[in-house]
Amino acid sequence: MGATERGETAKEWNGAVKRRARRMTQDGTHRRESRPEPTLRWVWAHRLAAAVVLGLGIAVLSGCGTPPAGSAAPTGTVSVPIQPTVTPLDTAWPTMDPSAAGAGGSFDASDQLTTTSCAAIDGVWSYDGTMANPTSTEQTFTVAITLVQTSDMSAAYTKEIEVTVPAGESGPVTAPDFHTDQAKGLECLTGATVKGG
Repeated sequence: MGATERGETAKEWNGAVKRRARRMTQDGTHRRESRPEPTLRWVWAHRLAAAVVLGLGIAVLSGCGTPPAGSAAPTGTVSVPIQPTVTPLDTAWPTMDPSAAGAGGSFDASDQLTTTSCAAIDGVWSYDGTMANPTSTEQTFTVAITLVQTSDMSAAYTKEIEVTVPAGESGPVTAPDFHTDQAKGLECLTGATVKGG
């Protein structure tokens, strides 16, 4: 084969390759998508948008629960009315000073009275006790038997008995069936006085 023939064959070969390449590009074979190169303006625009979003997020977080600048913290006082003082109920049974005379010139002699029983049977109250006279003279004692409500220590009934006891002796104090009361919560309290000579 001569040089002229080889040159023409090469031209035909190159032309066939170029035509094949054009057909492959047109039907999508080995097609390469072209992507535009990012420009400097595009890069700076995206960076600016990211900076704005970040700044807004920081401002929202820092503003939560923080009062506006220059505003004073809330202050105030709570006024509570003064409550009156309540005096507790004194449930102690009043006693007399043995060395001081009471009303009518009587002295307390409760420590000389010994109670044997004070109780109710079917609502009927009876009392039994002993009165001592440690002095050298005959004494007349007044014995008070009082039924009180244990809920508020109010007197429900009082029975008084006079007992004369010789000097240096003891005498019985009895009050059978002295009161009838079916109420619940009653208690028997006693006391004794003697007039001063």
